[in-house]
Amino acid sequence: MSDFPSPPFCPRIALLTWEFPPKVTGGLGTACAGIARALDRQTSVQVILPKEEVPDPYQCTSEDLADDAYARQVLMEAATADLIHAHDWMTFPAAMAWSRKSGRPWMAHLHSLEWDRSGACAVPEIEAVEAAGLRSAHAVITVSHRTAERATERYDLDPEKVHVVHNGIEPVDPWRRRTRRPRVLFVGRLTWQKAPDDFVKIAAEIAAREPRACFSLVGKGEMEGELRREIARLGMSDAIDMPGFLRPDALQRLLAESQVLCLPSREEPFGLVALEAALFGVPSVISTHAGVGEVLPSARWVEAGDIDGFAGRIWGLLADGPWREELGERARLQARWATWDRTAEGILSVARRVLESNGG
Repeated sequence: MSDFPSPPFCPRIALLTWEFPPKVTGGLGTACAGIARALDRQTSVQVILPKEEVPDPYQCTSEDLADDAYARQVLMEAATADLIHAHDWMTFPAAMAWSRKSGRPWMAHLHSLEWDRSGACAVPEIEAVEAAGLRSAHAVITVSHRTAERATERYDLDPEKVHVVHNGIEPVDPWRRRTRRPRVLFVGRLTWQKAPDDFVKIAAEIAAREPRACFSLVGKGEMEGELRREIARLGMSDAIDMPGFLRPDALQRLLAESQVLCLPSREEPFGLVALEAALFGVPSVISTHAGVGEVLPSARWVEAGDIDGFAGRIWGLLADGPWREELGERARLQARWATWDRTAEGILSVARRVLESNGG
């Protein structure tokens, strides 16, 4: 009689995050939702959000974590979990407290570094929390190879415990809407990291070549007032619209009538919106600092800060419809492989190794 292989162990995972739908201010909440749904199809997962009102995860400071209410909440609600899966620095103190108390392991999932978000203005206290968490974690998952390399170098991590698991995308039934004017799209938080100020400069250069072109600057953030003033100064208020943060259905309608996505970020650990655009057949021109290029080779890369380079690449796509459509179709096919189920499989593979190494 032959032995049947044992089914894979399905660990009980407690997923910690400070952002989750319907409260979404950036890619973190969208990613956590996609990961949680996919994990739930393959194992037992419990999402633990702070019960008390918390600040925007991109704006909070280390002082916001001084109260250990969230850690106490996690200790109670994750009492039966096999391991913790903690997303970004805001959740690391609670994960470390749970691990010390329970003796069980935890994984840190790094969507961005404080240095990525703030550059030279990085807050030392936040970096200290980030460093302590990443060094304490039994495994570190990053969203791109670029982020893995930066985290390993910045915090002197053991490369053996750092694992790359790319983000995924929810499948949609895309459509296209014909428009009279070509549209170039920017989607992201209006912060230094995402370089919306560079997008305004890029738009001005493109408009000088193609007066019919229009531009959408989608998102909210501390640079909004500065950007509106610069757009007015350039006389481009009629060409650049700023609709603010858009819910998924509204963003999809905008993607359906856009020709090119521009992702000029100074630092972009992943860049989920490029996959969202790809599903609609919209090609992307992205910064060389964007991790999404690792799963979307059809994207056109330009060095971050190269305004002329971005404008030239985008103008070339606007001027050459057949080439733009070919790149868009390549992007669509590539994005179809980047599913949250594949992401969940990668996370579960790391989780099982962690538990095996720690007596699970």
